[in-house]
Amino acid sequence: MRRCKSLKKICGTLIVGMIFGCTAAWARPVEIFPVVVKGKLAPYSRVKKHNRIWYPAGVVGLHRGVTFSYDYATGKLYADGVETYIQSVVVDDVVYLNMTPEVSQQEMRPGMSQLHSRQADLRAFESASPHMEGNTDAIFMSQNVPNHEHPWAHGAVDLASPIIDLDPTYEAANAPLMRPGARPPEAPPENLPSRLPRPGEEGLATNENGTIQVVVPQGPQGMPRTITTEGGPAQADSTAPPVDTAGLQPIPVQPTVAPDTSPFTSSGKLRASSSHNSVFKVDILAGDWELGVDSILRLKLSQTNLSKVAQSNLGSFAVRCADGSRVEASRTRSYLPDGTLAPGGMREGEMVFRLASGQKPRALELEGALGLSVPLQQI
Repeated sequence: MRRCKSLKKICGTLIVGMIFGCTAAWARPVEIFPVVVKGKLAPYSRVKKHNRIWYPAGVVGLHRGVTFSYDYATGKLYADGVETYIQSVVVDDVVYLNMTPEVSQQEMRPGMSQLHSRQADLRAFESASPHMEGNTDAIFMSQNVPNHEHPWAHGAVDLASPIIDLDPTYEAANAPLMRPGARPPEAPPENLPSRLPRPGEEGLATNENGTIQVVVPQGPQGMPRTITTEGGPAQADSTAPPVDTAGLQPIPVQPTVAPDTSPFTSSGKLRASSSHNSVFKVDILAGDWELGVDSILRLKLSQTNLSKVAQSNLGSFAVRCADGSRVEASRTRSYLPDGTLAPGGMREGEMVFRLASGQKPRALELEGALGLSVPLQQI
């Protein structure tokens, strides 16, 4: 019995040690090595994000002589064991940096190159003054010593590797004349009118010969031609009832106010609706509108990636009201996962909006690099 208890105690200690040892190992930074096949660097991909090119950290460290380590638990990057603040992107467990593997820079001493180009002028100036003889040789004496090539001076980097594009497709609102299929502006008329239309005249017209003429409307329209002080104001419309100038004017009747039949005046469910653009599709699966002092709008929605590349900038949702105001979702009561959507990927969640008195929702808008609006309708 004592041996069994001792064995159980030893096994429990080993299991606990293995668990804590694995946890400590997972939390440590992992060194990043480039993929080398038969002594040669294997082909690698690049990442495009925020309109910048990111290279694998292992390839950057190999060419620049730096050993990079990455802590996947905290997202920190280490260079030769020292923590850095270099931004990184992780795609399929591969760490990418916004640093080129090789610096394509040939000229590292522009000042001395300019001095060498003026060497003939310095010697000519020296010959004019005998007491300055030998100054030019003294200036270039230190430059005649052979030195090593600068470590950053290399050739151009090979840009034939494929690019993983993480930037969403960008569509900006163009002017009407710059949109596809827009008609060019109409040319001005060749023959301009000889005068401008008078008050009461409709405008201009073109006859069969192409001549512009002034069109004068028929009937009692425009400004009155004569003014009189007898009989009250002139009646432009013969069908209108005459005005009683002897007695009092009739009391205007207050028009009846029509009942408010606009949407979202009472609590109820919402219809399912959807909208899409060239990158995303947003579906409102279900919704609930609770009218009160502070009205509550609950929406169950999904967002799908329609493009052929992964999308990391998924945007944010807000409700646009009928009066033009904008309402953000409640952070404590809403849930929508964040991350990167693969081509055809989808994320679902539920969002809750609190609207003030008098605000009525009109549409759900996706805000970001590529906007999208989904109408909201009650059942």
